[in-house]
Amino acid sequence: MSSDNIQKILTIIEDDVDLGKAMQALFNGVGYQTLLFNSAEAYLTEKSSKLPLKKTNKKISSKLQLESFLIDIRLPAMNGLELFERIKSENIMCQPVIFLTGHGDIDMGVSAIKNGAFDFITKPIKTEELLKRIEDSMIFSKELLKERAFSQQFEARLETLTVKETEILVQIIRGSSNKQISEKLDNSIRTVELHRARILKKMNASNAIELTRDYERYSQLNDYKSK
Repeated sequence: MSSDNIQKILTIIEDDVDLGKAMQALFNGVGYQTLLFNSAEAYLTEKSSKLPLKKTNKKISSKLQLESFLIDIRLPAMNGLELFERIKSENIMCQPVIFLTGHGDIDMGVSAIKNGAFDFITKPIKTEELLKRIEDSMIFSKELLKERAFSQQFEARLETLTVKETEILVQIIRGSSNKQISEKLDNSIRTVELHRARILKKMNASNAIELTRDYERYSQLNDYKSK
């Protein structure tokens, strides 16, 4: 997909007004669409309202939208880490979050990464480093969109399985043979074979190896979402 068909949206949450405006001008100047807030509360209030967020482009297009957050870790009232937890709780698979930290907050930044943040940057900010980190987060955002689509499609297929097919699916994922499944579930081998064929068709998998691979990928995404 060409860059003309991609819309990059960066939400900046920074209580230092001058720094926030400077970062907004920087990213607007290189083609980003930016949203600027001076507190977590301001972001949450506008997000929860029925009004559209104020964006630099008024027309909503069908472009692929890549999104990420740039959040000061020491915001007044609700701090950046608390806001991050709120964002994660409201998103199936949240957009990448990069924290801005002072030198004394590096441990907090490391902790945030362990808890699912994409990265952190220490102040004073170097322009080239900031641009590179945000661009990396947009690449990651694109991958998240792909994984989210896969997860939704796989989950929809799982919901088409009957109770018996789900039982057999679990055994297939565990590497059980038709004979072993037959003995465990007290079904004939022929019945198991018929169910296996239906499962593969419903799950859009050509064989048990592909089915297992897709299931493991889906499970890993669920683990990521639960962080």
